[in-house]
Amino acid sequence: MLGEEKATRPGMSRGLWLAAFARVLFYSAVAATGLGTYYSLRETQVEGQIFPGKLPMPAKAYVVYDFSGDVRALRRDCGSSVEPYRQTAQNSENNLQRVRSDLVAQQERVRLLKEQLHAAEEELKSVGKESQEKGKELWATEGAELEREYDAVVAGIESKFRERSKQIGIPIEEKDLSIRAPEAWANAYELALYSAPPSVHVTEERKWAEEGLKVWHEFQGKYEQKQQALKRKTEEIQAQVAPKVTEIRNQISLLEGRIAESEEEMVPLQQEFTANQNELSAATAQAEMARANFQKQLLELPRHSIIATIPIGADGHFEWRRLDQNGRFQAGNYFLWLVTEEGGQEYWSLFPFSISPYRKTEMIVRASSFLPVRLLWQGL
Repeated sequence: MLGEEKATRPGMSRGLWLAAFARVLFYSAVAATGLGTYYSLRETQVEGQIFPGKLPMPAKAYVVYDFSGDVRALRRDCGSSVEPYRQTAQNSENNLQRVRSDLVAQQERVRLLKEQLHAAEEELKSVGKESQEKGKELWATEGAELEREYDAVVAGIESKFRERSKQIGIPIEEKDLSIRAPEAWANAYELALYSAPPSVHVTEERKWAEEGLKVWHEFQGKYEQKQQALKRKTEEIQAQVAPKVTEIRNQISLLEGRIAESEEEMVPLQQEFTANQNELSAATAQAEMARANFQKQLLELPRHSIIATIPIGADGHFEWRRLDQNGRFQAGNYFLWLVTEEGGQEYWSLFPFSISPYRKTEMIVRASSFLPVRLLWQGL
């Protein structure tokens, strides 16, 4: 019995061990299956919804590094490059305002001087016209009276010679008159006496003709004296305004000189104004080139920071799944960059989010998160 017992114990021990081992394997398999099922039902993912409002829906979402520091550095560099041009432009603008003020003052001075010159020229015309009108009036009254007297004396002498020649029977032929003047009538009368009848006392008639001419010559002397008197009156009228005319002409000469001087003084001002305009234009253009370069670099900056791209549905929904199976993306903080365009301007949204192991990160991006990129270069 003992021998049998001793013979049977080892066999029983191996059976118990095998049974225990089988149980361990079973429970291990069950445990492994449970853990596998547990972890297979868990994953690291990001899910979000975009509400862009009136802006177009972005086509993609980009996971990027935080580039806000690069934007600040780029803006600082742009400000440093623009500042000298801005300072030059400001100095040029200040100089332009000063020169413009000087030019306006000088132009106003020239305008006032020209107004004074025009008034002086008009006054000179008025004085000259007044003098001429007085002279014309003098000759239209006293001069016309003198001419009428002259014509009357000439006509009277002509009438006397004509009547006398008829009385003594020696009519004067028109062909004997070269001009209609008392001398011509006396000469014609003298010629007619050569053919006078015997009853005519030629010597007496010649004396009569000479007396007639003597009267005429006396009248001529008085006539010339009256003419000279009229001329002197005319000269006196002119002499009365001569000082005024001289004064006005001197004033005109002085004003013309001042205008010429003022216009000459405007030449360097105009040259300085043009030089400052050119300097302002050059500085403005250089500043604009620096800003344009900044804008170009700024628009490219986020695109150099992209580490992943996530498609966005037409409804604005997007998913980024199975990050637990992607060793590139560890748990931590990231940024979601969205870009859309409206009216030729880009609108950005830089949205921070975090990745946690075996968890879903959910986010909602609203229209207020989108800002026009032009705000980043305002003030530069």
